Amino acid sequence: MCVRIIINADDLGFSVAVNDAIFGLVAKRLVTSATILANAPGTADALARLSEFPSCSFGAHLNVMSFAPLTEAAAFNGLLSDDGDFEGTFDRDPLPHTVRTAIREEWCAQVAFLLDRGVAVSHLDSHYHIHTRPRLFFAFKSVQKRFGIRRARLTKNLYSAAVPPTSTTLAVKKKLWNLALARYFATTTTDRFTEFGTFMEVAREVPWSDQTVELMTHPGSALCAKETMMLEAFQPGELPFEARLISYDEL
Repeated sequence: MCVRIIINADDLGFSVAVNDAIFGLVAKRLVTSATILANAPGTADALARLSEFPSCSFGAHLNVMSFAPLTEAAAFNGLLSDDGDFEGTFDRDPLPHTVRTAIREEWCAQVAFLLDRGVAVSHLDSHYHIHTRPRLFFAFKSVQKRFGIRRARLTKNLYSAAVPPTSTTLAVKKKLWNLALARYFATTTTDRFTEFGTFMEVAREVPWSDQTVELMTHPGSALCAKETMMLEAFQPGELPFEARLISYDEL
C-alpha cells in the first residue's frame, strides 16, 4: 500500500512575500504543486520564477473574490469595490445568468493569461473554493472544456472528528458534486482533499489504501502560520503508512 500525496500551495502570486514562502518550500520538496492567481500583485514575480522549479506542477487558482478582474463585463457593475477590485460577493445566491457568464469569461481570461505566458497549467482550483458553488458548476466545466484541462480539485471530503461536516445533507451534496466533477467532461481528481493540518490530525486514524490525497496549504499567510510550521517539519517517512509525494502532473 502506498498513499500518494500532493501538497498544493494556494495563492501563488498573492504577493512577493507569499511567493517567497511558497518557492522556499518547493525548493525543499515539501510543496509539490502550486496554483497561481492570474490577477494579483505578485503574479508577474511568480511567473518570472516558475522555470526554477521544474519538479513542481503549476495550476490556475481561479479568482473572482479578490483583486481586479482581467475582463470588463457589464455584469460586474456594482459588484466591485470603488477601486475596481472583486470584494467577495460571488459566493452568495442567487447569481443571475449574466453574472455567471461574466465569471466564466473572467476565469477563461485568467487561464488564457497563464497559458500565454508559458505556464503548462496542470489543473484548476479556485480562491475560496468558489468553483465548488453548485450554481457555478457549468461555468467551471466550460473553462475545462475550452482549454482541455482534465484535472481539478475536489470539494473537501476528508474531515477530522473535531470538525466534521456541518450536516449529513452537506456531506451528501459534496459527494454528489465530486461525482459530477469527475464524470461530466471526464476529470481526474485525487481520491481525497483536505487541509494539511487536518490531514496531520487524522493520518493515524483513517484506514488508508492505495489512494491519492491533495493537501491544501497557504504558505506566507499570517492566518496559516501554525500550519506552515507543521509543514516545514513534515517528514513523509514518519507517517504510519508508506507515502510518496507527487505533483499534479503525476496524478
